[in-house]
Amino acid sequence: MTSASFFAIFALIGIINGAPSSSGSGNVLYEVPIPRGQTKQDYFKSVADYWTPERMASAVPMHPILTTKEVTPFVNVDENRGVERILTEGVEAPNARAENDPSAAGRIFFSMNKLNYVCSGSCTTANNRASIITAGHCVFNNTGKIWAENLVYVPNYHQTAAPHGKFVARKMATKQLWKDKGDYNHDVAVVTVNANDEGTLLQDKAGSFGIVLDAAKAGATNCYGFPMNIGSGEYMSNCIGNTRAASILFLSSFKGIQIQCGMGGGASGGPWLRNYNSATKIGHQCSLTSFGHSFAPGYVNGPAFTHDNIGSLHAETQNA
Repeated sequence: MTSASFFAIFALIGIINGAPSSSGSGNVLYEVPIPRGQTKQDYFKSVADYWTPERMASAVPMHPILTTKEVTPFVNVDENRGVERILTEGVEAPNARAENDPSAAGRIFFSMNKLNYVCSGSCTTANNRASIITAGHCVFNNTGKIWAENLVYVPNYHQTAAPHGKFVARKMATKQLWKDKGDYNHDVAVVTVNANDEGTLLQDKAGSFGIVLDAAKAGATNCYGFPMNIGSGEYMSNCIGNTRAASILFLSSFKGIQIQCGMGGGASGGPWLRNYNSATKIGHQCSLTSFGHSFAPGYVNGPAFTHDNIGSLHAETQNA
């Protein structure tokens, strides 16, 4: 990865100025509005059709620069970890053992200011069988205070192909601390998606990863994503290694984890997995790709999953 890639926080988001609701759990919930004159099904089809192979191939990540001159509003978090616990187990995809990559990982495409962008994400086990996890900055731009538009998830994307179909967002949720403060300890989001054009729910088609909360910060981890600096993001990449507690000069309030990894912009939101099974292609997600920093070159950083960030989001959205 070039040094310029690490100057960037992997990046940004959408444009619908909706009317989100906030809950007592610190979550912000947003229902994607259906344009006047369209039915829900017409709208979902129009978004899926919008993402032609040409538009998917030309979508780009955005790279806001994080420097020591900026005031980064982290909120102090309690460093006393709870007891590690498995929140959910993964679900094996129907054809998992015949595939090379985990089909529960995929690419997220969205629009902002009439431009097209891309992130990574993952299907997570949920009661609605239709939930994906990604970075908060992939659904909400806390500078412009705008939500993603035309958001679609493509599991196991490969060279503009959507082997399991396209899944259009109908609801999005992130943390109040991400929305209001840009706090990267809470750079997480859950997106609820519609069924694909065959009427199949995401989890039934692509399988899903489980979630582990309060995992040890040091541990063997598999990271997946679609970075633009490797094959232009046209196929899935991974980093396999050991995470450690994040240590970044001038960012002592960030209590996440980091891993040595060369994935650049476009990998934002991609899953970090513990206990990954190479046969079933499932594991327990403990974090996601959030940002890189010039003071920690060669590493990417992610929020440590706890009840306060992804746990409460999952609980409030999994039946939506």
